This record gives sequence, C-alpha cells and structure tokens, in this order.
Amino acid sequence: MRGSGKCALALALCGVWTAMLGCSTEPTPVGLAERFVAKNGTQTAATVTMPDAVWNVVQQRCVWCHTPQHPTGGFDFTQRSQTLATVQAIGTGVQQEMAPLVVRLPVSEKRTILDWVARTTGPLPAITIPPVYHWELNNVIAGLSDGAVLPGFGFVLEDGFIDSSPWKVATYTDRFGIRGRGVALNQTHSTSAAIFPQSRNPSSYFVFKGVPWHGRFHDMRLEGDVRVDRWISVGMQAGELQPTGRSKRDYVRLQFDRDAISLRSGPTATETWPWGGSAGTPGADTRLTGTLNASGFYQPSNEWLHFVLTATRLAGGVRWTALVTRRGTGATVASLQATERTTAPLGGMFFLHAYAVGGSRNWANLVFDAQVDTDASPPVPAPVPIPRPGGSGRNQQTPSNEIVRASSG
Repeated sequence: MRGSGKCALALALCGVWTAMLGCSTEPTPVGLAERFVAKNGTQTAATVTMPDAVWNVVQQRCVWCHTPQHPTGGFDFTQRSQTLATVQAIGTGVQQEMAPLVVRLPVSEKRTILDWVARTTGPLPAITIPPVYHWELNNVIAGLSDGAVLPGFGFVLEDGFIDSSPWKVATYTDRFGIRGRGVALNQTHSTSAAIFPQSRNPSSYFVFKGVPWHGRFHDMRLEGDVRVDRWISVGMQAGELQPTGRSKRDYVRLQFDRDAISLRSGPTATETWPWGGSAGTPGADTRLTGTLNASGFYQPSNEWLHFVLTATRLAGGVRWTALVTRRGTGATVASLQATERTTAPLGGMFFLHAYAVGGSRNWANLVFDAQVDTDASPPVPAPVPIPRPGGSGRNQQTPSNEIVRASSG
C-alpha cells in the first residue's frame, strides 16, 4: 500500500476521541474547532500543554493514528502542546466516544481527559446517550459523486499504513440489472516484510466517519448488499483492531469468498480452509460453535448478494446469525448460526474488510441498527481556575476563568 508515511506501530489502540467524528485527513475535525474559534475569539489559538496524566493516555491510545505524516482529523498527537480549540474538540470526541476503531476508554482514562478539558476550556455541554442507534450508508454518500473518497478511516493491519483513498463511492449494476450505489475498494499494496514477515494476506479495513458510541453497541443488526471478488467481509463486535498482525484482532465477521460464505472470528489459529465447521467438527475457529460455513458453489462477481448479520446478547455469550440470499433470484446461499461463549459483554462497532488486491468488490445499501448501553458517563466537574504562569509565550496554560465557555452547538 502506498502512503506518505507510516503510523507509530508499537503503540496501542487509538483512543475514543481520536477521530473527532471519524478518522480522516480533513484539516479540522468536522467544524468543531472552527465553531469554538468563532464563539470564543482569538484566545482559542493559544496553546496549552497536556499534563502528564493526559499525555500518558494520549501516548498509549492514539499516537499511532495521529502522526505528522497522517494527522488524522487534523490532529498531530506527537505534539504535547495543543490549541484551546483542539482541546475543546478532544473533549467533545471523548464525551461522545467517537472511536474510529473499536473500544471505549476505561472510565478512569476518560475522566482524566474530561477533567482536564473542563479545567482548560470550561464545562462541556451535557450529553444524552440514546438507547438505540440507526445508521444508513445512503445518507453518508447522498451528496458525494462516484469516485469521491468515502468519509472514514482506512488502514491495513499487517503493515499499519493509513490510507482511505482506495475506498470510494461507486455505482455498480449487476447482470440482473440491479443497481447498487455504495462503497468500492480498489487497493493493491504489499506487506512490509520487516514489520510482518509472515503475512501473505494483506487485509484492508474501513470504519465509517461520524459514528458515535463505539463500544456501547449491542444487539446489533447489519444489512446490505455485496459483490464478491476474491473475498470481502463485514464485521461487528470488534474488541481490538490494531497494527500489526493477526494476534491483535478481536471481532466476528461474515466473510464472502468466491466458493464459500462463513462466520469467522479473529484471531484464528490458521488462515487455511476450513475456517469454521459445525457443532460436531468445530474446525480451526473454536471460538464459535454452530453452522459456520456454506460452500460447494462458485460465486460470480457480476451479481449482488443480500445479507443480514445479527448479534444478540445471551447469558454467558453472544448469538450470531447470518442469512445470505441472491438479489436476482431470491435463492438462499447461506443460513448460518453460531454461539460465542464469552464472559465479555457484547459491545463494539461495525467495519468493512477485504483482501486488498485489485478491485471488483462492492458494498451497498448498508443499514446498521443497535442497542446502546446508557450507563452514565463519568461526571465532569466545574472548572478549577488555573493560575496564569509567568510569561506570554507559547505552551502556557490559560486560566479557565478567563476563557469564554464552549458552544453547545
């Protein structure tokens, strides 16, 4: 994969605020910074330095995503000093848990960030967590022309490069005359042998921009259409996705191959067939038990398949179902059911995933619905005035009692 730079691969997951309404290479985070500047004036150009507790969280959670080469969302978090506008945007992102990948920050780390933001820029507007969430791809791409880069976060686990440009808006009409407008991936890249020498299967992932409450989703349902070439998949309940390697993956996905459709979890012990099995013969993927595979056919790339993928909480686990039919004929291609035994609560997000060679694969008409855990976020205290340090140079803390309070817009 070609890119202008490489992420800091040794670091852990991007924190929940790092996308600020979704990871992308936009110059600013979806207008939050501009609105704060317009509301509060030129003071917002002043810089503040992250205290040790905040800096430690940033270094652990998000630097690999926000580098000078790839300042995702307009942020370079290798810099300890940030403008007041950026601090405000960080607080909003943390509050709404706008993770580009998978997990919620631990409560203690979230509190550390939000306390600092409140002291620095003033109290944040109250956030109401909704009980349900609904998302449609057609709404995301409605104003975009074919060929436009999709708003979101694209990356390759095996080599850690971040590059969203191969994920583009596209329209495809299949052999039955069924037209679908959605997402196309056309990406060819090689894996860095120095980073991940055993990989012969570089996989690209995409997480959509602007989806809040990552990690709080449960009882999820993802429906849509796919066109298969080589293989592609859709996934949910991602507990971890980070460079580098298969050991740093934790999710369940519905995979479409040219000759099979399967429910899979990651990581698995092997990348060879059979990936799953049945209750009697669990196969390589022992995390899931049930009817995991449908095979014995060859899927052409010139027709749409329709799928419904669900995940439901059970006592001590998660119930997965997947139904795949042919759009053109209505015939059932795969009806899969699996139980995942786990003590971890179901909570995650959804993503697109594909073997990253060439094109001729599409996703369309995606619709996502989920329940949302509504446990209370940690309280944000009233701001504590910070004495003004001597001098007027950069990197000085600005007294919070002299900052106009943040806009709630």
